[in-house]
Parts: sequence; C-alpha cells; structure tokens
Amino acid sequence: MSKSYLITLFAISSLLTGCTYLENQRNQINNQTQEEDQLQDDKSKSTQEIEITTSCSDGNIDKYLSEGWIIKDKKTQSKTCSWKSVPSRPGCNMDLEKGCRVNVPDQVGEETIYILERKGS
Repeated sequence: MSKSYLITLFAISSLLTGCTYLENQRNQINNQTQEEDQLQDDKSKSTQEIEITTSCSDGNIDKYLSEGWIIKDKKTQSKTCSWKSVPSRPGCNMDLEKGCRVNVPDQVGEETIYILERKGS
C-alpha cells in the first residue's frame, strides 16, 4: 500500500466519523431544547398569576373572581386620593400672593394590591 492511499483512507474515515459526531451533538441539543420548551409550556399551563391594583374605591376585582381567579395575596396601604390648596399662613391671599398657596391631602383612602392566581388550561 502506498503512503498516499493511507492518507486518503485516513482523511475519508475522519470525515465520516466527524460528520456522525456532529450530527449526534446537534440531535442532543435539539432534544434538550425541546425538553426545555416542554417544561416552560407545562409551567405556563399549570398556573397563571397577575397583579391588580385598586385605589381610593376605584375599581374592583369582581370580574377576575368571576373568571376563576383566586386571591393569592392582598396588601393594603394608605394613599392620598385628592389634594386641596390652603393658605400657607393666616391672612394671606392665595389669589394674589404666589407663595401663599400650599397643597395638602384632602381625602385619604386605601390602595389595595391583589396578587391573583388561577390554574391554566
């Protein structure tokens, strides 16, 4: 056998085994990607979660509750609903004096943050 024949045989066998190796690696990556996508789909189908905020008696969550959402968590905090202007000192004229007007809270209400959850389909 000649030296060139051995080199050609070695080159062809390297190419054939290299292609098979690369194809196996590509198949493994595709399988892993499909498994990860399946896990993401399962997670998104299992539960959904949203956050709804209501302030100063504005809005409610009745629509969500009727659609099957369940209250997972509820946080309430005080919030200023409206402001009013008052004189900064007795006897000043708010219409004529620029620095006489001060804004102060008029009505204080509640802001409620709901975390709602429901099982996916």
